[in-house]
Amino acid sequence: MSPAFENMRRIDETLPTDAGTGAVVWSPLKSLFLTAMYAGLAIAIVRYPDPVAIALFAAKTIVVLLCGHSVGMHRRLIHKSFTCPLWLEHLFVYLGTLVGLGGPFAMIRTHDFRDWAQRQPVCHDYFAHRQPWAIDAVWQMHCDLRLATPPRLTIEPEVADDRFYRLIDRHWILVHLPWVVAFYLMGGWAGQRYPPAGRPALPAAVAVAR
Repeated sequence: MSPAFENMRRIDETLPTDAGTGAVVWSPLKSLFLTAMYAGLAIAIVRYPDPVAIALFAAKTIVVLLCGHSVGMHRRLIHKSFTCPLWLEHLFVYLGTLVGLGGPFAMIRTHDFRDWAQRQPVCHDYFAHRQPWAIDAVWQMHCDLRLATPPRLTIEPEVADDRFYRLIDRHWILVHLPWVVAFYLMGGWAGQRYPPAGRPALPAAVAVAR
């Protein structure tokens, strides 16, 4: 893929589209998952104020946000702004999935639809982020936008047909389970509560705020 790759190539604008008309609807799976993670983090803060577990949580949060969400999902997978070995791309994108907002295909759709919508004469508040921050946060983390006339998005075959990406996109929640076990073995219930629950909860909020 050329370094000059433009992510808007994925959007087919030859058909009639409308970026301003649509309904914000509750996304049960995403919402319940993030709510459970916030609840787990709250319990951990109250019942397990363990410095080691907090340090693990902080370290994993930094790695997931910087290497995963920012470098892996955004700069590499979506914009192709640098080149790297495929195994490293897979690693970074996997870390980005641990943010808890969805798998690689879901993140491409969300990002490219937003970029496309913000370039249109009329853009829905969901993509324009015009609502007060609390409403916008709830929308982004707990809801989806169903446009009345969405554009057609085609993900490039080398990504869409990648078996690893198909796996982690389909099982974007289950990819957290190995970390639940690993942190339990490292830090008991305190270690199990902080990083696995807090890693999707806090990074998801930070990623939405960005």
